[in-house]
Amino acid sequence: MAPTLPSLLKARPTIVAWLGLGCFSLWMTALSSKNPHSELPNTDLDTWRDTKAAIVDMFGVGESQHPFDSSPGRPHIRLVIERAQKRYESVLARRKQPSLRTAAFECPHDIERVGSLADGKWTCGFSLYETQSWNRCVVYVFGVGLSSSFENKLLKRTDCEIYACDHKALPMDEGSARFHKRVHFKRYAFGREDTTDSQGVQWRILQSLMKENGHIWIDILHIDIEGGEFQAFDTILKDFDTLPFSQLLIQLHGGIGVVTWDKFQQWWDAIEARGVFSWWSEPIVKARVQGGELPSSSSEYSFLNTRGDAKDVLIQDN
Repeated sequence: MAPTLPSLLKARPTIVAWLGLGCFSLWMTALSSKNPHSELPNTDLDTWRDTKAAIVDMFGVGESQHPFDSSPGRPHIRLVIERAQKRYESVLARRKQPSLRTAAFECPHDIERVGSLADGKWTCGFSLYETQSWNRCVVYVFGVGLSSSFENKLLKRTDCEIYACDHKALPMDEGSARFHKRVHFKRYAFGREDTTDSQGVQWRILQSLMKENGHIWIDILHIDIEGGEFQAFDTILKDFDTLPFSQLLIQLHGGIGVVTWDKFQQWWDAIEARGVFSWWSEPIVKARVQGGELPSSSSEYSFLNTRGDAKDVLIQDN
C-alpha cells in the first residue's frame, strides 16, 4: 500500500535524518578515496589517515581535541613511520644543494600545541604522556626565559619530571613551575663544553647533565638558547651515536652573527643522518634592530627521533 501524505509528513524527521546520514557517508567515502599515497596499499589505516587529514585541512583543526584522535593507527606506529620514511626519502632525492630545509616528516600520534599561543610548543603524542604506562617521563628544558606556559602545562597534565637549566635564573611565569616539586632547576648555561667562563657562568653539556641526573634517555628535549643551539649540538652529535631523546622541540635562530647558511644545512643534514626528522615548523619573525644590524628571525621546529628502540615510546606499537 502506498504511503499516505499524513504518514509521510509524520515520518519527515526520520526521512531527513536518513538522507543526512547518506550524504555524510558519501562525503566521507569521497574524502577517504583521495589517497595521496597511491603507491602504497589502500588499507584501513590509509583510509583513516586520509580522512583525518581532509578534516584537518577543511576545518583548520590543529590540536588534539578533534574526534579522530581515537586513532586506529596507534597499533601500527612502525608502519606509519616506515611509510613516512619512504616519502621523506623521495623528498631527499629531489633536494638540491643549496636548498631549503623544512618540515617534511610526520608525527604518527596526536599533535598538540602545549602551552600558550606565544610560548607553546607543537608536541607529538602528548596524550601518551598523560596516560603513560611506563616510568615517569623525563623532560629537559634549556633556556627558561620569562614565559613557561609549556612547562606549566606539562606539570598540570602529566607526571613528567622537568630538568631545567638557565644561567640567568629568570623566574618562570605563573609563579609555579620553577618551584614545583617535579621541576629540578640548575643555574647552568647549555653549551659545547663543561667549563666556567671569565664571568663565572657555569657551562654544561648534555652528556654531563644526563650523567649527573642518572638518565640514559629523554622523552622531550626542549631548547631555546638564542642562537647557541648549533654549538651545543656539535657536542651532542659527537658524544652520542643514537641521539638520546624521543622528540626535539627547538627554536632555531638565524640572522647576522648567529649562523651561516652552510652551517645550518650541515647541522640539519647531520641530525637527519641520525634518524631525527622535522615534522613541524613555525616561523617567528622579530623585527628588531640592535646596533644597526638587520632584523633577526627564528623558527620553532619539532623533530621526531626514529631510532630510539624500546626507549623511544613514540615509535613503539601499542
